[in-house]
Amino acid sequence: MNKEEIVEIIAAKHGISKAKTRKILRTFLGTVQDTVVRGERVTLTGFGSFVAQLTEPRIWFNPKTSEKVHIEAKRRPKFFASGAFLTAVDSANTAADEEQVYSGTPDERLDEFMEN
Repeated sequence: MNKEEIVEIIAAKHGISKAKTRKILRTFLGTVQDTVVRGERVTLTGFGSFVAQLTEPRIWFNPKTSEKVHIEAKRRPKFFASGAFLTAVDSANTAADEEQVYSGTPDERLDEFMEN
């Protein structure tokens, strides 16, 4: 689902124009982004929390060139789903979802993937 599909659902459910819904959604997303950029947490009860987390600096090895590359520490946005959200997603499992769960070793899964 993309942003425009969300706009269509909200507009239809609440009887407001898509243009007004787009503005509201844009304001909401901008507010979440601005708050996280300032280093503050955004918590939506029953949904989850958005935060900025600092990644540790590290050394990465480029296998093609055998070169070691220093990667600086960075702040990255992170989302933590609430318990209610996690439970809702988990309880929505269907037989089709269960068929998609892979078993076997990573090599066996790779072989299966390459065959399809």
